[in-house]
Amino acid sequence: MERVLESDHYILGKEVDALEKEVAEFAGMSYGIGVANGTDAITLALLYIRYNRSVHKDGALVATVANSAPATVVAIRRAGCIPVFVDVLSNGLMDPADLKRKMHGKIMAVVPVHLYGQIADMWEIDEICKQYDTPIVEDAAQALGSLNEFKSDRLKARCVSFYPTKNLGAIGDGGMILTDNKFVDTIVRSLRNYGMDGTGNVLLHRGFNSRLDELQAAILRERLKDLLMYSYQRQTIAAKYFQMLHPMAVHRTFSNQENYHLFTIKHPNRRHLQDVLKGKKIETKVHYPVPAHKYTTEHMYVTLPETERHCAEVLSLPLWPGMETADIVRVCKVVNESYA
Repeated sequence: MERVLESDHYILGKEVDALEKEVAEFAGMSYGIGVANGTDAITLALLYIRYNRSVHKDGALVATVANSAPATVVAIRRAGCIPVFVDVLSNGLMDPADLKRKMHGKIMAVVPVHLYGQIADMWEIDEICKQYDTPIVEDAAQALGSLNEFKSDRLKARCVSFYPTKNLGAIGDGGMILTDNKFVDTIVRSLRNYGMDGTGNVLLHRGFNSRLDELQAAILRERLKDLLMYSYQRQTIAAKYFQMLHPMAVHRTFSNQENYHLFTIKHPNRRHLQDVLKGKKIETKVHYPVPAHKYTTEHMYVTLPETERHCAEVLSLPLWPGMETADIVRVCKVVNESYA
């Protein structure tokens, strides 16, 4: 922090440049573009697609899931697009079979969400997108630190968030677009800075102000050094959960390639279980209780049975780097008793 303050350069300086390179290298991508938050990252990626495909009128369709944070849908709408909701699998990730049923030439882009740090079936999704050469924008807000080896010409952007509770969190907001496409890198750098060219004098596009500041970048650079260590700790804790939990609670499989941003179970009487856990001084949260098609009026008659089941039953259990085994045992004991 002292280094940044003494530099007298607080926006788009050396710290942001360095972080962009370091995060891109960490994620195995060619370019990183620091932006104000993860929501802006998705919005800017979709605006790039609109620009590149000369989609001048609002109302383009974007396929995504409805069981994510509201930010995903907000980003799609801010880009002047309309979400088309695809149902999910039991693990909460986009169902490629339902995407295939709903896919057509008028869908401008597909935005799979790597929910809780799990990686969606990108290879299958890409096969479906290939038929229409539909671009892909990954909502990887929760997945930095998970292994994602997916590569495709259709992948235009991998969007991550540095919100304070993320595995790599700032002390404020922040986000980044990761890409292997040089043209995406060039255009999005312009879009995040009012749409100006490199000289700062000429407006090239309809952009807006979305810039990661130097102070957050400097802090993130330090925290990035420990991300793999913390991901390993999360994986170790998750493995113990999988080992100890009642089989009916588990709706996903263990993977040592996942960052375990959140550890979720499913329970048919979630409210009761939450109350019991709270009585034992064990905090839980629901990510996310209301699917997006239930709070967007033009989609209120859409039927997404697995999505609705997921949102009604999913529950996030405590998980943090350094969590003691005794605490895991205590949580599992209460959860398992609820299935007796």
